[in-house]
Amino acid sequence: MPRHSRDNQLSLADFSWLNLANYALLNSASISQWAQIAHDRVELRRFVALGAEHGKGTQEFQYAEQLVEKVKATPLQPLGFSKRRIQRHQSEQPHISLLTEDRATLLQQLCEESRCCAQNTRGIIDITLRQGPWGGLWQRYAHLSIDLNASDIQLEKDFRTWLKKWRISEKLKKNNQLKGNALGKKTAGWARHLLIPFVDMEAFANLHQKFIPRNVFQELLGFHRPYKKWEPLSDTQLDDLRKDAKIIFTGPGVDILLNSIISDE
Repeated sequence: MPRHSRDNQLSLADFSWLNLANYALLNSASISQWAQIAHDRVELRRFVALGAEHGKGTQEFQYAEQLVEKVKATPLQPLGFSKRRIQRHQSEQPHISLLTEDRATLLQQLCEESRCCAQNTRGIIDITLRQGPWGGLWQRYAHLSIDLNASDIQLEKDFRTWLKKWRISEKLKKNNQLKGNALGKKTAGWARHLLIPFVDMEAFANLHQKFIPRNVFQELLGFHRPYKKWEPLSDTQLDDLRKDAKIIFTGPGVDILLNSIISDE
């Protein structure tokens, strides 16, 4: 890990603007609201990277700085970016979707995150995903390869047989009532562990090409446990925030994870 000089580090004083009370509404935000907030952060990170690359005095930097100032003042107000809607293919049905390039990219990312804790997966992507840290979000999905050279009658028979055996092997009940619950639990954890303030702190630091020491994150993003005094964020919790942010706020994750995976809150 590279060492950072003290001149390049941010201190607690540099985050005097951070007011966690401004993020309190995340505790009751809907999946749709999370989708907008997450999408805003994807765009924020993108424009911050451009601003930092071009440097102070450029239009790119000034625009990124305007976005960061909006986030500092009112972090949950929309930044003016509309969520991208994934165009469904005409053949798709309410519960059957085609595998898109964006979704395939996300699946690859999540599988890489899951391999450290997945066992006996036999190389089956859905088993790998279910055993990973995002498993609950994927339990209701399966990704199949279908031989269209077979007859419709054979395909229908094969699908019924596969579905019955898959439910048994994966211990899934019929009409599994997962719906938005799994993602709802995940977003509740993001709110509780202050994922969005973490991302906003990083955006501020990255724009000015500064480094945030671990102890600053831990001090500012500490929290109150029930019936206990305030506690700083642990090393594990901070590392988990970084992992979540890497998946959600980069690449195709935001639209698919927060907009397409759970479409029925």
